[in-house]
Amino acid sequence: MAPEKKKPDLSKKPLKSYSVFLRFSTVAIQMGVIIAVFTYLGKYLDEKFPVYPNLFTIILSLFGIGGSLYMVIREVMRISKNEENQNSDQI
Repeated sequence: MAPEKKKPDLSKKPLKSYSVFLRFSTVAIQMGVIIAVFTYLGKYLDEKFPVYPNLFTIILSLFGIGGSLYMVIREVMRISKNEENQNSDQI
């Protein structure tokens, strides 16, 4: 009889790192979508109400960048707070 192969022991650490990776991946996708939507809205308003060249596009794309950066910072703070809580629970 052939000896049975043991399955590798999967610890929680690799799964946790995948979880964090997936969170940041979705944050990056959300960031891109927010910036794209605000830029598209700015382009639409520039075509609808012609003002100084691309004024709405500039303002709304910057607003989208600011909003998405706020979202990223908030998510990073939430992840670090969760990790601190988990580390203090293990001690």
